[in-house]
Amino acid sequence: MKVSEAFTTEAALAAVTAERRYLHMVAVRDNLTSILWIKKGIVTGDLPSAVEAWDELDSDTQIALWLSPRDGGVFTTAERKAMHSDEFNEARQ
Repeated sequence: MKVSEAFTTEAALAAVTAERRYLHMVAVRDNLTSILWIKKGIVTGDLPSAVEAWDELDSDTQIALWLSPRDGGVFTTAERKAMHSDEFNEARQ
């Protein structure tokens, strides 16, 4: 099966695996202070602080934390949207 086909199968659309959730929770446990700074920066509009806290995380940790709220992710839909916004990326400069 091709990767592109896998994403269209029912199995690929099923709930996140237990291993993925475990990796997420380990990343939350190990990076709670950074997560709180990201959340605070988004809520208060201090995006440079949120960007700094996010960018301090290595890419593996960022990937582990990027779990949808539907699947138990630590960031809300609104927070994830803010982190993908132009304003968030502009704060990086």
